[in-house]
Amino acid sequence: MLTASSQGELEHRRVKRFYQRVHKGKFTRGIAKQQQRERVIAKMKELAPQASRKGTQKRRDDAQGWGDSISSPDDETLRDIRPQQHHHISADV
Repeated sequence: MLTASSQGELEHRRVKRFYQRVHKGKFTRGIAKQQQRERVIAKMKELAPQASRKGTQKRRDDAQGWGDSISSPDDETLRDIRPQQHHHISADV
């Protein structure tokens, strides 16, 4: 069980974490915005069904090129190169 002083200390640490990301002249407004964003994201995660989270991750992976690739019949074959070469261009035209 948290006492009032330990809960206050945890909140103080949380605010200090936000401080490094805000404009130092307007830190109260910046910290408030960061806290609001954190609440919105937490609420979105809470309301999102588990199945759609998995689908979102898959779409994100595909967009970054980490998903399954599609091969075409026109795939070019490239010869082996040395590790020092930075470019690998096919000779097929």
